[in-house]
Amino acid sequence: MSAPKRRRSWVPSSRTSTFDHGMRRQPKCDCLEWMSSILGALHDTRHLRILELLMRQELCVTQLTESLLLRQYEASRILGFLRHAGLLDKRRDGRWIHYSISKSVREDAFGRGLLKAIYARIIDSGEMTEDFARLGKHLAQKAAKAGTAPLAA
Repeated sequence: MSAPKRRRSWVPSSRTSTFDHGMRRQPKCDCLEWMSSILGALHDTRHLRILELLMRQELCVTQLTESLLLRQYEASRILGFLRHAGLLDKRRDGRWIHYSISKSVREDAFGRGLLKAIYARIIDSGEMTEDFARLGKHLAQKAAKAGTAPLAA
């Protein structure tokens, strides 16, 4: 009986820096590859919607799943993909992991321009309005349970 086959994952192995999506982690000096990996990570509307919410404030997976109506594993997979593309940073707070837009993207001219373009194009979309409403409701409920004032969504 042969050993079971290992499932391929989007997480890079220690032997190679290639992801299933064909992206490679490149040194920062290779600007074209870096821009290509960022643009490749934005191929799905769910990725753009997550970025839009994270432009406003740092959020955890639960908050994103509540506001985008995604399953937890879908949100985690997208967040991991965006983080490996260099768009997001994560911060652990106990058992919670909070995600935010990467400092390197916010400080880079291309990254800032890209974030501004995304914001300008999708801020008034119906989906984003609904996402922000659900996020605000979720944050208000969480604050009510904790007895504190909610953060602005």
